[in-house]
Amino acid sequence: MTAPDPEPGRRPPAVAAAAGLLFGASALIAVCGALAASRGGAFGAAAYRFVMSHPDVDLGPGYFEKVFWLATVLSLVAAAVFAALGLAVTRGAAAARELTWIAGCAAVPFVYLTYEDHGDWYLFPGTAHRAAGGMRTLTPWRYSGWYHDLTATLGILTMASLAAALGLLLLPSASAHFRRGRGVV
Repeated sequence: MTAPDPEPGRRPPAVAAAAGLLFGASALIAVCGALAASRGGAFGAAAYRFVMSHPDVDLGPGYFEKVFWLATVLSLVAAAVFAALGLAVTRGAAAARELTWIAGCAAVPFVYLTYEDHGDWYLFPGTAHRAAGGMRTLTPWRYSGWYHDLTATLGILTMASLAAALGLLLLPSASAHFRRGRGVV
């Protein structure tokens, strides 16, 4: 079943809204990445203090800092990807809807685990989870206060924006928009 074309060459409201939500998610992810970058030095110093005071932890002092910075860079890359997808959706690029679904479905768990679960899943792999308590003591700003509240809120808004954009791209009017991008009427 296809939706009637409201006006040839005109972007359906669902597609415009989905693109806006993708641009919004991009901005939210970029802000989270910038916030993390602003705390990189403090996190690195805390990781060093923790590893030096806990010789039983089998991860070197550089591990925690490298993983923290990798997650920060991945956040900024994800922000650029969602901005590009927002532009591609706006233009009705043939593969934009599918690529948005792939990226969105991959990003939602990453956003949850990074912003809502404080990155514990990648900072403390395997048996290193026993280090989580000590790092919480040295980095309390990750678990309470304005930094925690802001990143948690931005994470929830990012997940909601991505879920809403993905839902809007399923609507029949969006399907018609992307079929025109492929040259199918």
